[in-house]
Amino acid sequence: MSTQRTKIVASLLPADWPAWAVSIVADEAIDFHRACEGDWAVPEVLLERSVDRVSRAIERALRDGEDADDAWVDRWEDAKTDVEVADALTKTSLELSKDA
Repeated sequence: MSTQRTKIVASLLPADWPAWAVSIVADEAIDFHRACEGDWAVPEVLLERSVDRVSRAIERALRDGEDADDAWVDRWEDAKTDVEVADALTKTSLELSKDA
C-alpha cells in the first residue's frame, strides 16, 4: 500500500519535488484519507491541518540536512507548494477510496 500511495502522490506532484518530500506527502495522505472517513469529518479543516503538518515535516527535514533544489525550496518557503500538497492529498484520498 505504501508503494502504491507513494506512486500516486509522485504522479500528482511536479517532477521537481525531492523524493523525501514526496514520501512526507504520501505518509500524510493516508492519515488524511483515514480522517476523512470519520463520521464527523470536515474535509476542509482536515486538509488545512494536513498541509500544515506536511509543511512542518518538510521544514524539519530541511533543517536536518535533506537536500532540495534551491528553486523548489524557494517555492516551499513562499508557501507556493501548499496548493500542490492539498491537490495531491485530495486526489490520493479519492484514489484510495476507489481501491477500498
